This record gives sequence, structure tokens and C-alpha cells, in this order.
Amino acid sequence: MDKQQLAERYEPFVVRALGALWGKSRERAGGTTSLLMAHLLDTAAVAELLWDGFLARSTQAALDEIAGGPGRGRRLFAWRSR
Repeated sequence: MDKQQLAERYEPFVVRALGALWGKSRERAGGTTSLLMAHLLDTAAVAELLWDGFLARSTQAALDEIAGGPGRGRRLFAWRSR
């Protein structure tokens, strides 16, 4: 649902408040509106794919150490990518 559709259903103050939840506006996302939560989940998923397929083992090890132990670096990497 974009701003126009929201404006047809809700008062202006509601539309402004909901605007804070948008991660990408229709004007900047190829014609679709993306909620912030969907955007955050998308970027975290891409970070996990980068970790699994492309990030050097030495970088993974360094991030594991920074994050507090084995297996924690991936979670940190995905969280920081948001």
C-alpha cells in the first residue's frame, strides 16, 4: 500500500505516522513501497548470503572474535548490515 492508498483510507496524521515505518518509498524503490521491517530483513538475509559464500574465512574469524566467540560473527555481520 502506498501513500496515495493510505491517504484514501486514513487521516493525514495516520499517514505521516506510518511513513516512519517505510524502509523505501515508492519513488525510490522502482514503484513499490517497502516497510522498514521488510527492508531490514532483506538486508540481513543478503548479509548472511555474503557471509556464507563470499566473506574470507580470516574475516569471519576476526568477526567471531569481536562478537564474542565462534558462530557469533555471522549474527553480528547480519545485524550491522541493516
